[in-house]
Amino acid sequence: MQAVILAAGRGTRINANREPIPKPLYTIEDKTLIENVLLNLKTCGISEFIIVVGFMADKVAEKLGDGSSYGIKIKYVMSPYGGKGIGLDLLLAEDYIKEPFILAMSDHYMPAGAVKKIVDYPLGYNACALLVDKKLDTIFWLDDAAKVQLEGDKIIGVNKKFTDYQAVDCGVFKCSPIIFEAIRTTREHPDAMSAAVSIFANDGKMFAVDIGEHLWVDIDEYSELEAAREMFKTKEIRVAVVGVGNCASSLVQGIEHYHNNDTTIGIMHSSIGGYAVTHIRPVVAFDVDVRKVNRDLSEAIFALPNCTKFIAKVPYLNAPVFMGPLLDGVSPHMLEHSNKDQTFLPADERSVDVVATLKKYRVDIVINYLPVGSEEATRFYAQAAIDAGCGFVNCIPSFIASNPQWAKRFKDAGLPVIGDDVKSQLGATYMHRMLVQAAVDRGLRIRTTTQYNQGGNTDFLNMTAEHRLKHKLASKQESVISLLNGQKLEHEAYFGPGEGEGLSGKKGHGWRDGQKDEKTAVITLEGNIWGNIPTKYRIDLTVEDSPDSAGIAADAIRCAKLAMDRGLSGAIEEASFFFFKHPPRQIPDAEAKEKLEQFILESAKKATGMDPIKFLIS
Repeated sequence: MQAVILAAGRGTRINANREPIPKPLYTIEDKTLIENVLLNLKTCGISEFIIVVGFMADKVAEKLGDGSSYGIKIKYVMSPYGGKGIGLDLLLAEDYIKEPFILAMSDHYMPAGAVKKIVDYPLGYNACALLVDKKLDTIFWLDDAAKVQLEGDKIIGVNKKFTDYQAVDCGVFKCSPIIFEAIRTTREHPDAMSAAVSIFANDGKMFAVDIGEHLWVDIDEYSELEAAREMFKTKEIRVAVVGVGNCASSLVQGIEHYHNNDTTIGIMHSSIGGYAVTHIRPVVAFDVDVRKVNRDLSEAIFALPNCTKFIAKVPYLNAPVFMGPLLDGVSPHMLEHSNKDQTFLPADERSVDVVATLKKYRVDIVINYLPVGSEEATRFYAQAAIDAGCGFVNCIPSFIASNPQWAKRFKDAGLPVIGDDVKSQLGATYMHRMLVQAAVDRGLRIRTTTQYNQGGNTDFLNMTAEHRLKHKLASKQESVISLLNGQKLEHEAYFGPGEGEGLSGKKGHGWRDGQKDEKTAVITLEGNIWGNIPTKYRIDLTVEDSPDSAGIAADAIRCAKLAMDRGLSGAIEEASFFFFKHPPRQIPDAEAKEKLEQFILESAKKATGMDPIKFLIS
């Protein structure tokens, strides 16, 4: 497929009171506006470009050359119209177009994912499509925008003067070559392109492609350029990973997956205060296993004993895995396990200076993925985070955020902590909470309820030692029992590793050789309904354990960074309520979600200083 880019305008407004340059050569980050258009379209598979130039055409050609440095081909066409008519400028490219093509403006700035929507649109015979934005409340240049009237996915008109409209024109078309015939018919019209669009619209062959959640800017004024620079400023959350196990593997693989796929499947929040999942950047990690230490994180996440599902191939991250302190991170029974591919093999070397390393790699957030029962090691890394000036996300049941003394340490240091014990996206604890909450809300008398979990990863093998389970059992039990609203169970409840169903189940040993990262669970609830009639419920659950937690971790990391941006410190309860089994206090999930969404909204506003443009981005 070919693409035509219009770059002939004089840039009168943006150049006002400045030394004039071609508008396409203004920059955002390290790219000119026109380079952004070229590279976005190249990402979508387009390699042949016709660029219509005019004002200071030599400067544009000097910057881009023949396209070979970008891996594309460029043909220049000179316009005599001074950029005053899109349609007339487009006609100049007709001799070079033999098939459906993309038409783009050189001064409309947007991400590649937005462009891909129109490139991939299945264009019918002799039809055209236009990328449109229905998010009218985000268009701060609305007075100058071309308004679009819609009937379903069909465009019935485009005009700047419309007062009744449903979308605005984003400036990227997918056109059949027949568009040239329509423009010749309307070339005397003051806006030949809009008039040509009307011809297609009248024939029912002009279609709208919604840009969706993507942001973009039509840059005419210098203030709009500044807004775009702020909007598309490179963001990153520099993360240190403690414990390069299956959960870390799923998180890192997932980040790469979303870099390469324009999808929101599996993501609870596409943006948290302007931070996308892809803004999370693991920069350093700590482990003790000889198969992971001294390797790049991109390799270490696939090293044994990791056994989680493959999500994506991860390129070299330049994120080294350093030796951390052993402390109580490896239980003696793990060292005695016969199959070394399923257990830990501690490296025979000294730990690095963790605090100095966190500072060297300018870490924002430390995420703790140590094995269950690593009480001393968790406290060590929590203190290291404080000493290095980092936020802390605690994914394991060693109590930090929910411990008032530790929460105060983070508060005094001016740093956020979120935790404890990650509550998976739709795992056993969350499902159990939903069942109990429904029973309470619907008036059942709950007599007893239990949960038995099984899995084949190192987490479950680690939890075969009873002494590692104390806080895990307490965390899961408190998470569920807290919802009973004063009801007393007839029998002691159990929630944790084990097998069986109800009161007859076997407690404490849920490891299943060969089951790998697949987690199974049996959840039961017995009670009485109307008329004191007994009733019994059972949920059988099967999930991939580590990916089920990664989406939660991605949101928790972003909330921790947002809290830092806002200057919040101590336990961030609103995030802990929804994401973790053992927050500082327990509340129902519906209330937790409401508090989380309010926290994200308010924090985004305050972290950006209430600037309206920044707020729209958030």
